[in-house]
Amino acid sequence: MRRRAVIGCCLAIVLLAGTVVFLQVRNAGRTCFAESLLVVRPFNNGLLAPAFERDVMRTSPAILRLEFCLAPLRQTTLGVTTLRTNGLIRLVASGATVGDARRSADSAARAVGALLERQYGIHSVPIGPAQSVSSSAVRKAFWPRLGRPTPPYFPTAGRVLFPIPAISIDPGDGWLRYYTVWPKPECGLTLVGRGGFNGSFIHAFAFGPEITNAQSAVESLRGDVAGQQGFIANSWKEEPFATESGLQGMHISYKQQYPTPVRGWMGLMTQTSNEYIVTNAQAHCIRIMHTSASLKSTVSADASDKVQEMIRRTLRTE
Repeated sequence: MRRRAVIGCCLAIVLLAGTVVFLQVRNAGRTCFAESLLVVRPFNNGLLAPAFERDVMRTSPAILRLEFCLAPLRQTTLGVTTLRTNGLIRLVASGATVGDARRSADSAARAVGALLERQYGIHSVPIGPAQSVSSSAVRKAFWPRLGRPTPPYFPTAGRVLFPIPAISIDPGDGWLRYYTVWPKPECGLTLVGRGGFNGSFIHAFAFGPEITNAQSAVESLRGDVAGQQGFIANSWKEEPFATESGLQGMHISYKQQYPTPVRGWMGLMTQTSNEYIVTNAQAHCIRIMHTSASLKSTVSADASDKVQEMIRRTLRTE
């Protein structure tokens, strides 16, 4: 009996070592990674079954990682409130070069989209083209893993696209991506800071057609901000700015202070906002906004400065 147990352990070790070697050989030369995101309306729990993972791997063997997040949407029409659960599918693929990885991820998104339509009757929409990601920014190993649906966020792992205003930034580590999936094709994105960026948020918006340039956007925002709670009038600043890529626009910043309940007592919240206004590739005026809030007398200047430097360095239109 003991001899059989020893032989069984040895065989298990050999199989484990063989699996590790196989994975290393399989990924030899695959040093670049890219991700594609698919919006699914509505989300079907059938996608969480192992059968879907098998179908995905048969459809597109290039996929190394498969993840989900859920995006519930509450809507009220004529006094009736309905809850609709939408979702996102994250596909990660690899390649020998950045271009190869992006092409693999784009191809995987098309293949999985066709699979969803054909076999599950679900319509999906990709969020822009595939984006490069860093393997070091992904918390777990790159191989197919279905797992349970996560909370409604993905960690950042490279350049992040804001779908509606059609701009992108590369925030680095320390941020979570929260998507809001509406019934229409577009979906919204908010970056939520964690760790040293806790209390920080990054949003991006498109102005209406009546706003045709950065200066008219500044004038419109000045009036809107002046009416907001706790606006500190002498904190308003505006200046021209340019990104490292040559994109030019206007930068505005301002502060607000307002009371907020904290564990049974009223604290004084200080919120600092920095907004960067540019024109995107479709000639629409858009803005990317960083807000940070703190109950301390001042918001962390070091963390805020890092975010402002990142936006100026990496902001580009898509």
